[in-house]
Amino acid sequence: MFNKPICLVGFICSGKSTIGQLLSGKLSCDFFDTDRLIEHKFQKPISEVFQSLPEEEFRNLEYETLSEIFIQKKQPFVLATGGGIFEKNECRDLLFQKTTSFYLKNSLENIRLRISNRSHAAFWSELCTERRFNQRIIQYEKAHYIVETENKSPDEIINRILLFRIPW
Repeated sequence: MFNKPICLVGFICSGKSTIGQLLSGKLSCDFFDTDRLIEHKFQKPISEVFQSLPEEEFRNLEYETLSEIFIQKKQPFVLATGGGIFEKNECRDLLFQKTTSFYLKNSLENIRLRISNRSHAAFWSELCTERRFNQRIIQYEKAHYIVETENKSPDEIINRILLFRIPW
């Protein structure tokens, strides 16, 4: 279906992990989630890892995680990224070069609603500022494709991604 791995980008709680898992099942390929890989490495929730490191160090950790995935995995796969992965130019450049990227676009209001239902909601709410959201949109919109996800079911979002039918 796709000639490169599929990468899902977007703001915190935009559905990257959920869609990524479902999409990988539909495509019968592996799924990686940079946040889950970092959690596994540190044996604690991503919010605690993020809080324990200076942001630049955390972004370097994300880059290392991406690099390890691309070194180890040669077959196509689906990748869900952390909400701030595009903050580091090297991460963004690596993803543009090695993947077909999809920005899962959602409104700030809907994202805030999703955050309120998440563990560590207070921490994530602090990161969910209008300023940060608007700054990141500029980067997210550089993705290869933009998929509107507002009020869409996971199946509708996956079907939209699959409509691009880029050869695997």
